Amino acid sequence: MEYEYRLVDRDLAVDGVKRLLPDVVWKIANTELVEGIGLPEVQMICGGKATEGMTVKEVITVHNLKRAMQFMLANLDRPVDLDLVKEYNRIIFESLCDKPGEIRSYPVRITGTDYKPGCQLLEKLRKCCNWQKRLTTHKARLLSVWPYCQRAVV
Repeated sequence: MEYEYRLVDRDLAVDGVKRLLPDVVWKIANTELVEGIGLPEVQMICGGKATEGMTVKEVITVHNLKRAMQFMLANLDRPVDLDLVKEYNRIIFESLCDKPGEIRSYPVRITGTDYKPGCQLLEKLRKCCNWQKRLTTHKARLLSVWPYCQRAVV
């Protein structure tokens, strides 16, 4: 199956993402942070209710992911720089770690593995942010910057 990129109205695309926000939050939470959480639970949390049997950490995680996605939607025209990355990190990890919004300076294990990447994160993030400034279109940034950052950091 072959896919092609079709230009759509930006406002229509943003409205679509906003309508699908619980789905996006569920996919991120289920993949990265809250193992085994279901879409109905995420929808309830995004609607302001907690579900029975969930830990406080799980509810905070889902709530923070929702807020982080709303932050990204509100800052679509902002260039990707270190301050944006730090604020996104701060929102996601607020009430979950000691220094949300700070770049870590110690090695951590990648979830599900024994691999510990090096700690040159700050320099790699700066390079990524400087690299994206050379990209001229939103499409180029969307399809290049975050994957580049993820590969460069890990």
